[in-house]
Formats: sequence, C-alpha cells, structure tokens
Amino acid sequence: MEKLTPILSWSAPSHPKHNRTMRWYVVFFIIILSFASYGAYTENWIFSLLMLLCGLLYPLLHDHIPPEKRIEIFLQGFLFEGTIIRWDNCTGFWLVPTPFYTELHIEFFEGKQQKTVKIQTGDTDATAIRLQIARFIPELSDRGEWFIDSIIRICKL
Repeated sequence: MEKLTPILSWSAPSHPKHNRTMRWYVVFFIIILSFASYGAYTENWIFSLLMLLCGLLYPLLHDHIPPEKRIEIFLQGFLFEGTIIRWDNCTGFWLVPTPFYTELHIEFFEGKQQKTVKIQTGDTDATAIRLQIARFIPELSDRGEWFIDSIIRICKL
C-alpha cells in the first residue's frame, strides 16, 4: 500500500496547562469552604461533603500537563490520534485565537453523531493551517470559542 505524505502535521495539547498562582488556590478554597458552610448551615450534609471532596480532589486531578495530540492533514482527510476522518464527513472548521494560543476546531460526522476535534496549533502558523484546510472544507467564520471553554480559560479551571 502506498504511504501518503501529509500536507501539514503537528503535535500540540488539546487544551492548555494553566499556571495557577497561590491567589487562585486561596480564592478556590474560600469558594469551596463557602459552599460547604452553606451546606452545613442548611443541614445538607451530603452537599457539604461533596464540596469538600471536590475542593480536595480538583487540584490533585487537574494539576498535570495535558498530553500532546497529533494531527496530520492529507488530501483525502486528516488523521487525529490514529483515527482517519475523511473530508466528506466534515462540515467545516474554525480557528479560535486566544491571548496565549490558537485552537483549531474541525466539525465532522461519525455515523449520525456530530463531533468536533479540538487541538492547539502549537508552533504551526494558523494562516497556513487555514489556507490548507480551506481547500477541502469551508471555514465556519460565525463560530468561535464555546462559552464553557471561555469560562474554563478565564477561571483557569
């Protein structure tokens, strides 16, 4: 079988590693303790316990460097983390610039289910990515960063 050569390829995290300051942790624990206190005040002990568990587990579970994902762009489609997705199944793409990085989103159908691949552009030029992918699928310029992603980025969650 003939080996295909990618037009573009890069590795980057699918989401950023947030650098949290001591102030962030202090505010986080004050909020958690406030919710736990409210639960105790209303005698909702399970809520209080859940808040305390969340406050203890969240920093432990989310204080890691996100693994790098790999994407390769071909004439027929793209390869993301070992999964081949043909351009025929894609509905479009958009780029989300943020102050520290740019994210590529590609929307596609897997069967009847609509999915989105999300990866940072890393060191690869966003303009080059836009020009290459626009040859195969339309850019959805009306799309942007999802609301929940904005909250996560702003709050460094």
